[in-house]
Amino acid sequence: MTIIKAQIAQDNNNQQIKDLLIDYCEPKRHYYCFFDTERMYRDFCKVYNETFNAETPILKRCTKRITLITDKNEQKELIRDHHEGKTNHRGIRETYTRLQRLYYWPKLTKDVADYINKCEICKRTKYERHPPEIPLKLTEQVDRPFQQTNMDLFTIEGTTFLTVIDAFTKLAQAYQVSSKNAIEICDKLLIFFQHYGVPEKITFDSGLEFQNDTVKKLLETHKIKSHFTTPRHPQSNGLIERLHSTLTEHYRILKQYFKDPPITTMAYAIIGYNNSIHSVTNYTPLELLLGHTTSRNPFDIYHDTRYFQQYNIDHKNRMKLIYQKITKDMQQHKKHVIERRNKQPNQTTFVLGQQVYEQNPQADRNKSKNRYIGPYIITAINNDNTCMIRSQDQQTKRVHMDNLRPPVPG
Repeated sequence: MTIIKAQIAQDNNNQQIKDLLIDYCEPKRHYYCFFDTERMYRDFCKVYNETFNAETPILKRCTKRITLITDKNEQKELIRDHHEGKTNHRGIRETYTRLQRLYYWPKLTKDVADYINKCEICKRTKYERHPPEIPLKLTEQVDRPFQQTNMDLFTIEGTTFLTVIDAFTKLAQAYQVSSKNAIEICDKLLIFFQHYGVPEKITFDSGLEFQNDTVKKLLETHKIKSHFTTPRHPQSNGLIERLHSTLTEHYRILKQYFKDPPITTMAYAIIGYNNSIHSVTNYTPLELLLGHTTSRNPFDIYHDTRYFQQYNIDHKNRMKLIYQKITKDMQQHKKHVIERRNKQPNQTTFVLGQQVYEQNPQADRNKSKNRYIGPYIITAINNDNTCMIRSQDQQTKRVHMDNLRPPVPG
């Protein structure tokens, strides 16, 4: 940027103004002008209009004089004062707005952004106004009942239940537990196995009530695969989280009519859920599990025993076709959700070696705690949108990328 200072006489100044405009102004370029007096401004406008045609330079009047800062150290000091002073680490826009009222130097906006982006206090303490959008990925698709079940603990009105949902039929159950110890969890799992058989895979959250040797040995005994979701990322167990949301609605409605104890109310909530048509499968969970749409014994509809064998064959074929249709519908629904989500702008990509900060789990319980902790370095990236991060003391852990933030503007 070039600054021109000119002293022009008050009287007979038209020629001086004309010479100044011709010597220093180029057509179609923007120029910012400050005038000490109103008379000088009027004289300048008069000469300008008489001198130039359509190819004129574009002049804009400034009503306030600001200071040009050329020293790099002084520029940095001014940014620091306006960012860390009375305003307590305000963001890029506010810091820039305050500075540009008084000062100017080339790349002022960039210098402010660079300084605040590197501010460690801002990275740790500020809310993430625009959380990173991690692209979703297709997960393993189930194609039959009890190929995969999801389990979690759910507490309502002081009563805790072990909740279970089948990923294919969406059939749900809830078993009241008096504590969260592993032995009682295993007892309830055995009741579920007794009623529905042993599932191939169970997804748990990462709580100690599930992630322990007692539960591990039970699963090994029955040759059940286990998967534990990422800590502090309930979306990883979204199927059962949505179940909890629906059960809560059923529970509240039942409480409007009946004042039963929580165990009884939850039993009716489960009955209502299992007899409701699911939005993805378009069947009730019981229909998909039992293969018919009423609770009567399907063999009661035939009285002649000679039809039993053919009925079984037809029933098997019908259920096979239904399961194939449900599998296809669920896969298409999942793809649609992922495609819609991944079309959103501002998708965030993390890379190996990148410096990141992790959401502080204590911040939700204590408002005075830093919102983020770190920095960490990404050491490995997994296929399930999780990664391994290493702290400055060389400790590593697995986290979901949704719980990370890159060094972004404060």
